[in-house]
Amino acid sequence: LPGRTATDPGVGVDSVGGRVVVAWNLLDEGGVAAISVSSPGARRTIPGSRAAQLQHRVGVTGRIGASGVYVAYIAGDNQFTGRPAVWRFGAGRGRLVSRTTGARDICVAPAPGGRLWVFWHRDGRLFATRSDPAATRFGAVVSLDPPRGTRSLHDLAGEGSRGPLDLMALLTRARTGTANWHQRVLPGLTLSVVAVRRGLVTFRVLDAGVPVPGARVSVAGARSRRTRAGGLVSFRLAPGSHRATAAKRDYAPGSVRVRAG
Repeated sequence: LPGRTATDPGVGVDSVGGRVVVAWNLLDEGGVAAISVSSPGARRTIPGSRAAQLQHRVGVTGRIGASGVYVAYIAGDNQFTGRPAVWRFGAGRGRLVSRTTGARDICVAPAPGGRLWVFWHRDGRLFATRSDPAATRFGAVVSLDPPRGTRSLHDLAGEGSRGPLDLMALLTRARTGTANWHQRVLPGLTLSVVAVRRGLVTFRVLDAGVPVPGARVSVAGARSRRTRAGGLVSFRLAPGSHRATAAKRDYAPGSVRVRAG
């Protein structure tokens, strides 16, 4: 690989065009680099990737049934304050998937329909988010705790080709020492308020920007209702503050607070 010292390489394959891309950390220069090895070209360094995290294999993958190879990296100049991001090989710049700072050991895995899972850990917790089918928008970030007694998280890996993310973590526990831990993660729903007018409140349920019909939205003190086409549902609520929750099978729930006037 070109460069003075290349470490932690990963490889991804475009499932449509067959392009093979290798990505790695630049130990001496700083940053994350990638190169096409099936149709040789110049090395590309991902803009804003100087927060490279050494001793963690660079996450790089193609998509299922869709074109493109994507690299997961930490955006910023400092690995302790960087944000999780993905970069499509050949693009001018990457895309943040969350504004969370201090992300560690970021990974990427393909999901059905061209979607991508991106996941990482920070301050002893794990985080994951899934994209839309175009891999241009990301949904709600789902957070979870490792098993009780975990002292530290060391690295992550995951597989998402069935839809949910099967996440594996290498961790240290107080009694048993180093161990591997598995958790199935469901994509998160985003519940938002789109209109409040004379006590009539309209909510929308989305999955990474894609409307979700058939989700059940519940508000305390009101009968729950299911979203219609466009992911929309309306409630007539009494004046005051209300908490609404959206749920659907194969999704992690989402919630929002609203004040009805």
